[in-house]
Amino acid sequence: MSAQRIELDYVAAPRRPQWIGASVLILALAVSGTMVLRYRDALHELAALDAAQGLLNANRRPQRAVSKERLDEEAKIVDAACGSSAFRGRR
Repeated sequence: MSAQRIELDYVAAPRRPQWIGASVLILALAVSGTMVLRYRDALHELAALDAAQGLLNANRRPQRAVSKERLDEEAKIVDAACGSSAFRGRR
């Protein structure tokens, strides 16, 4: 038995050269590698700026600790202000 030729309803597109796809892949890898290096450099610069900012703030006096009573008093004031009729419709 021999296989008969099959009539297809569509014509298959001709294959394109593979070097085009490989070159696009290499280009994409190069661009992404460059972006990763730039991101890493930006992170290093940000860390250096944070360290410099920390050195500048070292001369400042530390903030005073607020007592729990004071925090509770301020919380009551805020609750009283938010409980007024002007704010009830916004919650």
